[in-house]
Amino acid sequence: MEFLERLKFKTTISVVSLTMIFSVALAAWMGIRMSILPAMEEQVEDQLQALGENLQQWLETAPRRADPKALGARLHEQLIFYPGFRTLRLEDAEGTVLFFSGQPLEDHSLRWEVRRLGKGLELTRSKGHGDPFYELVLRSASPDAKILFVVRTAIQYPLIKPLRERLLQTLLLITALILTVGYFISRWFTARITHPVQRLLEMTHLIAQGRMQDVLKSVEVSPLCRAASAAGTWDREVLTPGMCPYLTKSSSDHFFPWRKGAEEGSSQQPHPMCAQCRLPNEVGENELLQLLHSFHFMASEIRSYQERLKKRYEFEERLLAACPDGIVANDATGRVILFNSGAERLLGYKVSEALYRLNVRDFYAKGETAVIKKALLSDDYGGPGVLVDYNTTVRTKDGRMLPIRLSATLLPEQGDAYSIVGFFHDLSELKAHMDALMQTNEDLNAANRQLERLNRYYLEMLSFVTHELKSPIANGYMSANALRQEIFGPLSEDQKKMLEAICANLNQSMEMIRHYLDLSRIEKDELPVRPRKTPLVQEIMTPVLSALEPSMQEKGLRVEVNVPQGLAWILDPELFRGVMTNLLSNAVKYGELQGRALVDAAVTTTGWLRLKVWNSGPGLSEEELGRLFRKFQRLPSARRSATRGTGLGLFITKTVVERHGGRIWAESGPGKGVTFIVEVPPGLEDHAKSLSEGEGE
Repeated sequence: MEFLERLKFKTTISVVSLTMIFSVALAAWMGIRMSILPAMEEQVEDQLQALGENLQQWLETAPRRADPKALGARLHEQLIFYPGFRTLRLEDAEGTVLFFSGQPLEDHSLRWEVRRLGKGLELTRSKGHGDPFYELVLRSASPDAKILFVVRTAIQYPLIKPLRERLLQTLLLITALILTVGYFISRWFTARITHPVQRLLEMTHLIAQGRMQDVLKSVEVSPLCRAASAAGTWDREVLTPGMCPYLTKSSSDHFFPWRKGAEEGSSQQPHPMCAQCRLPNEVGENELLQLLHSFHFMASEIRSYQERLKKRYEFEERLLAACPDGIVANDATGRVILFNSGAERLLGYKVSEALYRLNVRDFYAKGETAVIKKALLSDDYGGPGVLVDYNTTVRTKDGRMLPIRLSATLLPEQGDAYSIVGFFHDLSELKAHMDALMQTNEDLNAANRQLERLNRYYLEMLSFVTHELKSPIANGYMSANALRQEIFGPLSEDQKKMLEAICANLNQSMEMIRHYLDLSRIEKDELPVRPRKTPLVQEIMTPVLSALEPSMQEKGLRVEVNVPQGLAWILDPELFRGVMTNLLSNAVKYGELQGRALVDAAVTTTGWLRLKVWNSGPGLSEEELGRLFRKFQRLPSARRSATRGTGLGLFITKTVVERHGGRIWAESGPGKGVTFIVEVPPGLEDHAKSLSEGEGE
């Protein structure tokens, strides 16, 4: 096979054709030798066996007491005209020759093989190179049944050997004639085959050299649709078929729906140019010409694909050049294999200076490439093989270090080879803004620290002033209250009115001082919470109602208390007395004259303590409810009241409730009054203990 592969195509076909002819001749000779000649010998042996059976019958019917010589003579007369007869011997049982006639066998070296063996009959055949001898041996009793005769007859067939030689000569002559004619026919036929193949080789060389136009000119007849094949770069479909339907014998008709439609008479119409094309008439059913034109068709497709690929490549080049960010790609060794215009502007190198000459390590500080590669292969910046928004710095041609945001992708190739594409986004302007922002932030922090110091000074001064005012005002209130109670003598009506006004003003001043002191403690996180198990009625409600009783009587406010006598909760009694005082004093200050108030306490299904304080009145709007618990916040309805206030009562109340881990809110509606709801969770010993130590929430 290797020998044939090194030969020319013509010579190979000739050698194969002649070998096939010679093989047929050899097979014919083997058929003659193995089938025809043995059949002829089989027929001869059948005739001899029939002769022996006839002789046996004749011996059995011979006259009794016949003389052996007379008997042999009569046998000789019957055999003398038999084709190929040579000798006749009549022997007795001891081998004594009783009669002999014919020509004796001169070659005593002949070897015999038994061919047929029957009752009283034996047929043997000589083995040698000449004409075969057959010996027919008959054993039969004499007519008087006293002597056992042995008849030996030798017969030679001289026609078998000449016939074999004549058949061989005829076969050799016919084989030589067929070989000669076959050689010239194969040379003519191979020339017809190799001519298109040679043209295909020439077209292949032209394609290898990129000379597609010469390939298209080398074929005289072309499909008309090739001239109209002008697909754009971004066309999703090519208007012409991928292969001419007349140049393919594929059973995949779904590739050519127009052909199937034309055959079955469906609504699918064939290609409009197929009806005008001369290619089917020129090519016909010749597979080699079909192959040649298919190759031409393929070359046209390749040229069209090259044009589209070239346009796409040029577009991608323009796209890379127009990208404002730097795009740099490197191979596994770090060699730069892609460098766009954005990288030129960013790094200062020209494309000719960087491409295939610089290593990506030249753009980074020492050791930075190893850090970037480790980040690229980790899961921290987008997953293995992907790097997203990694901040680093690069070194420009003039030695400056620029901050960039790097995004990179690992592109595996064949084997262990790979390449890395990096996108460099300049952060210089952003860094300048960030530096300015950080400087501004530092200035703001400094200002905040200054404000904190001033606020601390303010709180300390507020605490000092209110604390210093607390004792004189308290003493003044006690003195005025003593005068009002006529301890030092009776008062006139005018004096009583004046003392009532003085006590009311002093009481409001005391409340304001208390609020400012609480605010100071809250702002400095010095409001201690000392929880314990507190009976609500005895330690909260009774003291608060007793303290507010004069003002409630003056306002005509009727208070209903619905608090179970045995209800106790873990909370700070002093702070919660302030909570209830603020809520009920609001009902006194801002509720309606001769109004009502309701205090309710119960344990919810979730195990929390719920306190509800409701008072009748005009109610609050949604906007007012949203501003109710803010610091220094007084609502318009409160400002219209004659009662002065600090706007801190509900803020302090909310702070105390939240320090207990609870929550407070208000509900209201037009003409429905205002309801304050306080919920406190159970088991606050540990939480309140931390608050009492000044940790805050």
